[in-house]
Amino acid sequence: MNQISFPDKIFYSFKKISEINIDQSYDSFFKRNDLFNAHINRKKEFLAGRIAASEVIKKCGINGDLERKDSIPVWPKMMCGSLTHDKKWALAVGSIEYCFIGIDLEEVITKKRISVIEKQVLNDNDIRVKEQINTQELYTIIFCAKEAFYKFLYPKVRTYFGFSEASIIGLDTFHQRGTLEFHSSKDNLLKYNRDYQFLYGRYYDSIYCLFYEKN
Repeated sequence: MNQISFPDKIFYSFKKISEINIDQSYDSFFKRNDLFNAHINRKKEFLAGRIAASEVIKKCGINGDLERKDSIPVWPKMMCGSLTHDKKWALAVGSIEYCFIGIDLEEVITKKRISVIEKQVLNDNDIRVKEQINTQELYTIIFCAKEAFYKFLYPKVRTYFGFSEASIIGLDTFHQRGTLEFHSSKDNLLKYNRDYQFLYGRYYDSIYCLFYEKN
């Protein structure tokens, strides 16, 4: 299922990484972003993300470009955005209506990675079984949602937090929505301890998860 269903006023753009062509005209671009000597695949991922972001910025009606500071994307003023990629796709989302957005995209994990996700991503409160979803897809959603949530909350708090502080406690497979419970003992994160809603979906062999709020 590849139909994307995002809320109104949240714009998005997918770019297929393998279709990105790189030539010498991009040399100065990669030098500015400290990627001149990077592997060609890394360059394609980066450029695909920037092209997707540029399209989203235009869809938002904003004049400007995505900048980079300390390896973190900086979106133009008057809008909020988020950027992600897996091995095949780059995805950018943005909005002038929502102040905080977090997106992530992950290829569905292999059976071999199930034990890795269990050890490194899941905690005791995460759901482990869900009807109509196999374990590989369920664990991919959990991993993807936690990554997206970090991108969503970090700009607010500017404080690191780990997978153990976020739990996926519910999934509505019909409406493709989920609930994440955030519980941290860090003093400056206590006021953010609550449940957060997210949406998820399938795009070819990948899963995406999106968090968004107006304030």
